[in-house]
Amino acid sequence: MPKYEKATWDEVRQVQGPRPGARALSDVVIKHFLSVGVQVKTGGIYNKRRVRGGTSWSLHSVGRGIDWMVPNRQTGDELFLRLINAAEQTGVCEVIWNRNRWDGTSNKVKPYRGVNPHTDHVHAGMIVDVASHPDTPDLRRWFDHFLFVGPG
Repeated sequence: MPKYEKATWDEVRQVQGPRPGARALSDVVIKHFLSVGVQVKTGGIYNKRRVRGGTSWSLHSVGRGIDWMVPNRQTGDELFLRLINAAEQTGVCEVIWNRNRWDGTSNKVKPYRGVNPHTDHVHAGMIVDVASHPDTPDLRRWFDHFLFVGPG
């Protein structure tokens, strides 16, 4: 499983927007749900800020945090599980949804007690290498396969 990679100060200084791999993953998820008649919307990727209620930098501040606004709990539950099951192939190192957090370091779902309970959106954090990968049709097919077609 991809180990959780904290945002570093060097990243915060250098990154000025969403990383291409993160944008590709976000788009693949939105497109898939739209294809089955479920409206999942972007909640954003890049936002130069610290973790709400904390002092460390958010993965959003380095273009590696993705939020998807979900219309209901069923969709959020499904996306939460799909992201966890495909984490190794997609470079997802953290998923937060509905007061629960999974990370690749422990590979366990634990209670999440952050300021925002994440009951209206699913958050995913990505490792640097995959988030920084160029956005190509092959990358999008890869994400789609492991999230929605293949094992997972």
